[in-house]
This record gives sequence, C-alpha cells and structure tokens, in this order.
Amino acid sequence: MGSVRIAFFTCLLLAPMSVKAQELWMFGSPNISYGVFRTVPEKNNPLNTFEEKIGYMEVKKTASSYGGKPCTLYSSTAKYSPKPIGRNLLPPPTTRRYDMWVADDGTPLRIYMQHNDLFKQIITDAVFKADGIEMTITEGGKSRKSTLYPSEGLRAFRNPILDLMANADKDRTWVNFSCLEAATAGIVKYKAIVTGKFSGEIAGNKFEGRMIEIDGAGPNDRYTFYVSKEGQLLQVDIADDLKVHAQAFPAIIRKGGGG
Repeated sequence: MGSVRIAFFTCLLLAPMSVKAQELWMFGSPNISYGVFRTVPEKNNPLNTFEEKIGYMEVKKTASSYGGKPCTLYSSTAKYSPKPIGRNLLPPPTTRRYDMWVADDGTPLRIYMQHNDLFKQIITDAVFKADGIEMTITEGGKSRKSTLYPSEGLRAFRNPILDLMANADKDRTWVNFSCLEAATAGIVKYKAIVTGKFSGEIAGNKFEGRMIEIDGAGPNDRYTFYVSKEGQLLQVDIADDLKVHAQAFPAIIRKGGGG
C-alpha cells in the first residue's frame, strides 16, 4: 500500500507541470523553436524570482498530402524536465511528439502522437474518417484498436485561433473546439476567446497582436496565447508558473489592456 501511495503522490506532483496541450500549437506558420521556462525563486533571496529554462519545443509547418489529397503537416517535438520531487529526486524528462495532417478547410485527416514520461509510454495513430476516428494505440508494448465517435462531429477538431484573430474586432464570444491528447489518446475539449491586445519586443524586434485565453477542463488546463498580427505564436503562459517563449529564450512582452 505504501508504494501505491508514493506513486500516487508522485503523480500528483508531476501532473501540474506537464506541458500539455501541445496540439494547440498547430496553426498559422510556426517553423520556430520555443523554450520552456519555469519561474523559480532565487536561492539567496526567495522573494525574487527568475525564469529557469527546463526544455524546448520545436514546431514546423510543411506542405504535404494524405490519402491523395494535398494538406498541411504540422509537426512538433518537445522535451522538458518535470518539477523535482524533493531535493534529490529528479524525474526523467518528458518527451512528446505530435504530427497532424490538416485539410485545406482546417479539419484534421490524421494525427500521430507519442508521449513518454516516468509513468507512461504511449503511441497513438488516429485516422479521421467520415463517421469517426479510427485509432491504433500502443501502450506497454501492446497494441489495441478503437474508434471514437465525437458527439460534436469532426469539424469540432478545427483549430479556431486564426478565425478568432480575423474576427477580433467584432463581437467576441467563446468558441468551443476539441483535440486529441497524446498522454491519454482521448478527446479533450477546450474553449477560446480573444481577451485583449499586446505589444512588446523580443530581441529588439517589435511585435503586436492579440491575447487569446484557452481553457480546458481542469484548473491547470488554462493558457494565454500571445499571437502576432501575422498569426505567429510568440508566447504561452501556462498554469503553475510555466511559460513557453518563441526562439527558445525569454520573451519580453508588455501586456496591453483590453482592445
């Protein structure tokens, strides 16, 4: 029973630090490297904090085809360190891969996902059909097949961020959409809304754009995306003092109010 409690407690510690929602990066023209940072206190002055780099994420977009149809392939790989468990126990890094073939109308055609952490190694290959999502899942060396039938239909899997950007000056409402999650091979539901403007500099280059709030089901599934007017994702604020910055170094973003 003791080992079960320890494993459960360890899982609770790691869960908030998982840089999940990697599927949300699949829009626009990324072709960029991001740094993953955690806000930590200074050793000599805990009242002051600094951003410690704990990993990276690389995202790219290429022209492709699937099933004889032209499409866009979004690919991302990530590797980052979970929060330490005590002073002397450092869990192995989490690695994730996410490939999505997207039709011209924004609907996914196929999604290939890998997730590896201290507790789980899982690979999912999902093919979107007219009436469902056919999935081959490999976990613990064993494969199984299943089919998901989303109640909202397959168009619910279209990423809405560019549409939100295009309509940011109109009436703003929450937009609901769905994704597949690499760690569970299940459907995760999100909602998104434009919350305001931002402007700032990254390495001397000036940017401005919109902030988009994306909320999932759990308290740690809340993200603020900073998207430039050109549709490029520059920064993501994540729960539990995490940030993801473009170009793999800390961004300097001045938040704008409203607008």
